Amino acid sequence: MTDLAIITTVYRPESHTDVIMARWLEDIPADPHWGWNGPRTSIVSAYVAQFPENDLARERFGDAGIPLHGSIAAALRNGGDRLAVGGVLLVAEHGEYPFNRYGQHLYPRAEMFHAILDVMEEDGRTAPVFFDKHLSWDFDLGRLMLERARSLNVPVLSASSLPLCRYGPPIRCDGEAVEEIVAVYPLVDGGNPESYGYHSLEVVQQFAERRAGGAAGVVRVQGWRGGDAWAACDAGLWSRPLFEAAWSRSLGDAKPREEPIDALYEAESGLQPTCVFTMDHADGLRVTHVGVDHFQDFALAARVGGETRSSVILGGEGGVDRHSNFAALARMTEDWILDGVEPFPPTRALLTCGTLQAMCNALALRSGALFPTPHLADLHYRPAPTPVGADHWNL
Repeated sequence: MTDLAIITTVYRPESHTDVIMARWLEDIPADPHWGWNGPRTSIVSAYVAQFPENDLARERFGDAGIPLHGSIAAALRNGGDRLAVGGVLLVAEHGEYPFNRYGQHLYPRAEMFHAILDVMEEDGRTAPVFFDKHLSWDFDLGRLMLERARSLNVPVLSASSLPLCRYGPPIRCDGEAVEEIVAVYPLVDGGNPESYGYHSLEVVQQFAERRAGGAAGVVRVQGWRGGDAWAACDAGLWSRPLFEAAWSRSLGDAKPREEPIDALYEAESGLQPTCVFTMDHADGLRVTHVGVDHFQDFALAARVGGETRSSVILGGEGGVDRHSNFAALARMTEDWILDGVEPFPPTRALLTCGTLQAMCNALALRSGALFPTPHLADLHYRPAPTPVGADHWNL
């Protein structure tokens, strides 16, 4: 059985570390429905950067007999003097870290990753490294991270759980020309688009990267808040019909949405602030991401060959199911570590990293600012021939 190390910022209840570790430490009845039938690997060592009052690391790792080390290097060597694991899980999504002027949370993914690479370079051994969510808050940091990993022949996979969920109904565009996409996502953190805007980017990627020609880079981003967003819609800069198609797919409390969509267009509706971004791809595709307060789902609608296709993410629940979407993430990650088959290339993660940063930067300039992204324009890629996720595995 392949040994893994987990390197994380914090291990507290309901954190990403908690619900990822649950797949290795707990028997969760719903997990097989999401592709996880129990681990084929073993987590044998850990490093945790922060220990809040509600810390779980000491108790959970202690009960499982997993050594908790005082440094990343010690965790990777697991008490020895050389790299002792065949894979690394890097989870840096929670913890007490500052924000920059653009509202980005400065999680130390790059610093932790370079510490991992230092060990591999010193020891002359390598192992695949999985990133939970994006590479970094900064495109240049992400680019340098991948360049160094490539120079050392270290495989890298960066992704979140949501694109691996079921889409209801399933939505595909294999080899077809996609004309425009609008996605809707929950706006959280006081209107900050970073956290869930990232998920919206990946939800769209999972669909759009299979269009004719594959995924293409982004040449410009534009962002608006509140009434400016709807003025841009009225001016034809993004599609209200596609927005309404995506909105109509929202499950809410497993019931159709009942509030009138026109309420969204009223600044005093209580659904503000609304945050909207359009991004123009190098192949001409325009994608819009609409973040709305009180929205509970991730949904998208696309115009393909003159028809509208729409879908919503059927995500996992908390409680006893322990956020089952993370079972799908564990399945994809473990398959990749054991089989070495890349579900999508690192370029996908770099494009997401850079686009998310551009979204935050554009909005910080002013509502309606046009933000050119020449550094993202040439980031083209094609996904693996067979898609991954709960809609595609033989469950």
